[in-house]
Amino acid sequence: TNFYNVFANKLFSNFSGNLIKKYPKYFEDLKRSVGLANLRIFFNVVRNLNLVKKIIFFGSGAEYDKSRPLKLISEEEFDKKVPSDNYGLYKYICSKYIECEPSRRIISLRLFGTYGKYDNYLVRFVTNSILKNIFHQPININQNVYFDYLFIEDLIPIIDYFLSNPPHL
Repeated sequence: TNFYNVFANKLFSNFSGNLIKKYPKYFEDLKRSVGLANLRIFFNVVRNLNLVKKIIFFGSGAEYDKSRPLKLISEEEFDKKVPSDNYGLYKYICSKYIECEPSRRIISLRLFGTYGKYDNYLVRFVTNSILKNIFHQPININQNVYFDYLFIEDLIPIIDYFLSNPPHL
């Protein structure tokens, strides 16, 4: 929890909202290039796999291509469609690489709906809804869907499990 508090608070707390408003064109360009930058980071980490015991990669529902409705999606749906956005494509490419990685020391946790204290409440549905409920404001829902959410602090024991146990093949 301490790592999360320091990392999230120091790096992201006011960063996104203020800068996006001030430099919207820069962030549109960044959004287009984020997949490429993240791929570089991923492959630079992975090429040093021999220096570590395990790597945990946080996947995303974006790997399933969010340009279509993701209703009752299952693991078997992965790779039925290549994501159309850069972020989803980045996550998809990393997951495809992990599937083929022979040492099995890269663990991919495909996270859906992760939320926490330092989310940007302006764009994150769960955090926005929680805050609106606290302040007795109406919650706008654009779709009638079921969705699972994961509180970030509940992720810590999951990470601990995968770091402490051998992978199941």
